[in-house]
Amino acid sequence: QLLPVVLSMHPRTMARLASYPAVRARLDALTAVQQYTTPDYIDFIHLEHQAALVITDSGITQQKKKKGRGGEEE
Repeated sequence: QLLPVVLSMHPRTMARLASYPAVRARLDALTAVQQYTTPDYIDFIHLEHQAALVITDSGITQQKKKKGRGGEEE
C-alpha cells in the first residue's frame, strides 16, 4: 500500500522550482505527493502527529522530536 507524501517546502524553494520546469513537472506528476509551502506551526504539528513517518532536514523539527513534551530527552 502506498502512503501519501506531504512535501513541505519553504516559499523560496517553491518559487525556485519555477527555474527548473522539468523538476516542477515531475513533482506535479506525482499524484501521491501533496505539495505545501511551509505550514503554520499548528498545522505542521498536526501533519507530524498524523504521519506514519517523518523525514526532515530541519534542525528545529529534529530538536523538537528529540525532546519530549515536557522538554526531556526521549
